[in-house]
Amino acid sequence: KKGRLTKRELHSLCGMLNWLSPLIRGSRPYLRSLWDLFKNLKKRERGRVWLSKLARDDLGWWLQALERLGDDGYKVQWKELDMEDFVVVASDASGDWGCGAWWKGGHYQHRWTQKEQAWDSMPRKELHPIVEVAKQIGPDLTGKILLAATDSITNAYAINAGSSSSPEGTALLKQLAELERKHDFETVSVWLPRE
Repeated sequence: KKGRLTKRELHSLCGMLNWLSPLIRGSRPYLRSLWDLFKNLKKRERGRVWLSKLARDDLGWWLQALERLGDDGYKVQWKELDMEDFVVVASDASGDWGCGAWWKGGHYQHRWTQKEQAWDSMPRKELHPIVEVAKQIGPDLTGKILLAATDSITNAYAINAGSSSSPEGTALLKQLAELERKHDFETVSVWLPRE
């Protein structure tokens, strides 16, 4: 079909991949581009939908993931949990200064560059330290659960759902998903209201 689907085929594909997503670690961010295409179609629109480059790339990721479904990096593992299985990371970001994160045994601090300070998405700034900490301590997270404590309800939802409405947020969630597969850990988030 050369990169085109009917509205019905696109909806069916989204539904099938959504159904499979709980079985494939870190797969939810790779659904966003497809759901966005479907969501932006007019109710009575007919014909075929051209897949964006991002949607084609995400479908390529899904094909690879489905081919490697038996690999430990893609399988969701269920196990009994103890408190030692959790690594709590508390993070925060400011619009102007930068961001930081704290966990038992370490901290991360980053001052925004001029380019980063211009980011207009506060959720992106709030998600940034969590991904950076996962990069920094990834090998120490093997077999554990990264519990991201954030004062951003938007990011707590995005991390737990594996989905963000912004392309930048989705890109960060994809980085986090790749780190989870590489180092064999899971990430969940809790919202800690400040006031």
